[in-house]
Amino acid sequence: MIVAASATLLAESRAGRRGGALPWALLVAGSVASLAANVAVAEPTLTGRVIVAWPSFALTASWELISQVRGGSSHQVVCCCRRLRCLWQAPR
Repeated sequence: MIVAASATLLAESRAGRRGGALPWALLVAGSVASLAANVAVAEPTLTGRVIVAWPSFALTASWELISQVRGGSSHQVVCCCRRLRCLWQAPR
């Protein structure tokens, strides 16, 4: 959900439009749900909760940073959704 919402917002941004309420709501809901699920199964200590929350936070933050890459940068992100991996390639 996080990836799909981010991709939609990125496409809207590149087209010069603002993202709608639905992609933003899904991005926030997916991020919060992922974080909450990880924290819910953690040890009931602050350290335990931080440790299990970190992967979810890191995924969301890194995906958002990758999505920030624009056509004017030195690299272009090309996402292959079938394999759920990103390939870096020089701009054409």
